[in-house]
Amino acid sequence: MKNFFFFFLSFSFLFSSYPLNNQLDLAINFKEKIEYKKAIETIESLYRDDSPLDFKIFLGKLYYLNGEDYKAYKIFSRIKEKDWRVYLYLGLIFEDLNNENLALINYLKSIDSKKNIIALYRVAKIYYKRKDYSRAKDYFLEVLDLDKSIRFINYYLANCFYNLNDYRSAYSYIEKAINFYPKNKEINLLYNLIKDRLGLEFFLKEKELKEKARYAIRLKPYRKKLGIPLIKIGILKDLDKINFFCGGDFIISNSNKSYKAKKEKFYTLSLKNRVLFLIDYKEGTIISKFSLPVYIKSDNFPFYIFDVSYGKDNFWQKTIDRAYRGDFKIELLKDKLVLINILSIEEYLYGVVPAEINPNSPLEALKAQAVLARTVAIKSLHRHKEEGFDLCSDVHCQVYKGFLSEDPITNKAVDSTFGEVLTFNGNLIYSFYHANSGGCLRSDRFLNEGYLYNKFETKKIYKSSYEEELWFFTSPESLYKDTSNFRWARVYDLEDFYIAFGYNLEDLKKIISTKKGDCFHYDEIEVITSKGRTKYLKDQIRDYFDKLKSTAFKVEIKFSKEYKPKMLFFFGAGFGHCSGLSQEGAIYMANNGSNYKEILNNYYNNCKIEKYY
Repeated sequence: MKNFFFFFLSFSFLFSSYPLNNQLDLAINFKEKIEYKKAIETIESLYRDDSPLDFKIFLGKLYYLNGEDYKAYKIFSRIKEKDWRVYLYLGLIFEDLNNENLALINYLKSIDSKKNIIALYRVAKIYYKRKDYSRAKDYFLEVLDLDKSIRFINYYLANCFYNLNDYRSAYSYIEKAINFYPKNKEINLLYNLIKDRLGLEFFLKEKELKEKARYAIRLKPYRKKLGIPLIKIGILKDLDKINFFCGGDFIISNSNKSYKAKKEKFYTLSLKNRVLFLIDYKEGTIISKFSLPVYIKSDNFPFYIFDVSYGKDNFWQKTIDRAYRGDFKIELLKDKLVLINILSIEEYLYGVVPAEINPNSPLEALKAQAVLARTVAIKSLHRHKEEGFDLCSDVHCQVYKGFLSEDPITNKAVDSTFGEVLTFNGNLIYSFYHANSGGCLRSDRFLNEGYLYNKFETKKIYKSSYEEELWFFTSPESLYKDTSNFRWARVYDLEDFYIAFGYNLEDLKKIISTKKGDCFHYDEIEVITSKGRTKYLKDQIRDYFDKLKSTAFKVEIKFSKEYKPKMLFFFGAGFGHCSGLSQEGAIYMANNGSNYKEILNNYYNNCKIEKYY
């Protein structure tokens, strides 16, 4: 079947090279403007029984999106050699015609042909609608396993587990859902129902277990790296208090006084009237008080900080305890506390590299990551100067998880590239990197001084608008294996859309691209609703559309026969901004014998690896 599919795919490229290519491109342009009827009128006369598979799927999809289900069915049902896309659209058509049994049959055939998000998700929603929560739960989990970035699924999983009387699991998912969509009434209602079912005793016990686990922690000493430039990392801000302990004895001081604190004893630093009080965490008694700023220093033991929040609004959002090398400074910013970690750049990288790339990756890929992370750190010094530190600890700068996230292999990658940075014409570069390029590296997302590539990483070069459409359905090739980051998809029905966007899908009129960049990325999009028009730029696009993986996507609105929006689809490519190094590409290269210098050379043009210190 795969060979047959690629035969037709290659045949379709030949097909699109004929004069009718202009009509196909024109149809795509109408489709981009959500003018499906015009797109259909442009190409429907070209349909033949022996037309290429991709063309048949494209025309059939246009009929489906335009609310012409029977015309769409006629095309898809007559395709003899069906691939996953044909079965998917047959499933969507039957579901739209309220024939759930036939929809399920075709969705399952689509999944058997190729596991894909939309078919899996629609199966889950059908079972959910039927109140078959056990089956729905299994399919929702499978979707989330493929793509954790689909945030609204957490609500459905919470509801499934709630109806299956597994309130503990229900709470773990509803807690995420309410963080993502705090204003949604249904989510808040379910949140309160689950909390009531669990009862106050459950939460008291959970707190007790958490405290018990904290008291059992023993932090090992480490040797500070001397003679290396220091960096200041903002760990937490907007605080009224900080709870923590240290693995060894340590000193708390300001310009006027100091206090020798005991190892493994829990302390609270609490702000009141711009004064910082040192409090016994367990007893609640005041030990001392300090004017700000305050410094906390240990010779060779890490500090353990309670309740560190990170990844706000993203699917990896969490609040956990973390340990850190180095010293701390506590400052006042807008009448709130800021916690700043001060340590050497190399020790900082120990906590960055395993947070930014899987530590199980091959060493040469990790070394490439270490060089880039070091270059980012040094190039971006003072980025948060107004807040009193150099870099933050989240994705805005680089993810930094501290001492307990360190791994021997990533530490080795840092040590073996000690002091190395990437330069262009003697200057540090903006060493952008991302998870997966989707098969195309773009050079225009950031300031390009000549070292960022704009090139396809796939064998085929895609030029026309029609080929661009097909590109979003290509299978991984060359540097990428079958990964949900290479090609991804999302679908929102009426219920999903309201959860994610906070208004009715029927109020959405059009989504129009007003500016495109390299690699089919949207740089500007205009959203037209019943309330007006709004433009979104670059990362605003990802944020508005429920945290999409990238700005390279095709967006489609499915209309009913009355021409009212019923579903919203996204078919996307890549994860991240797709500039500079692709981490999954680097892993592939390392697994195939490339060293870290060759990897960096593949992603940065005419750059040199140099010693900074």
